[in-house]
Formats: sequence, structure tokens, C-alpha cells
Amino acid sequence: MLSSGFYRFFTPTLQPHDLVKAVIAAIDDQESRTIMLPFYVNFVRLTTLLPSFGRDFFQWVSELNLLLLH
Repeated sequence: MLSSGFYRFFTPTLQPHDLVKAVIAAIDDQESRTIMLPFYVNFVRLTTLLPSFGRDFFQWVSELNLLLLH
């Protein structure tokens, strides 16, 4: 399930060097930032506005429950 095309499209894996680039850019600019990568994690905070069945749906679609059980 976790290797399905749907999952890979909506939740792409993040390579370590992508995160390091963002951290180095923040250090170079001498800024304090919250680094949220990949981009879709910016929308996670919006799930608090959903009713419980909406959050359950997104957990089911993202297969988060399967990850938590392992």
C-alpha cells in the first residue's frame, strides 16, 4: 500500500540533502525559521479545523495508521 502511485504522488519522500539545503539557507540568511518540508506538511495544521471523521479520513488516505502500528 505504501508504495502505491497515489501515496508517492501526494506524500513524496524527502531526501536528506533537501532538508540540509533549507537549514543552510536559513543559517546563511541569519534567520530563525520553521522549516516544514515537504510542502504538504504546511496543511497539517488545517486538520485541526476538521471534524473528527475528516481527520480519520485523511489518516486513512495517508495510511498513517499503518505506519503507527509498525
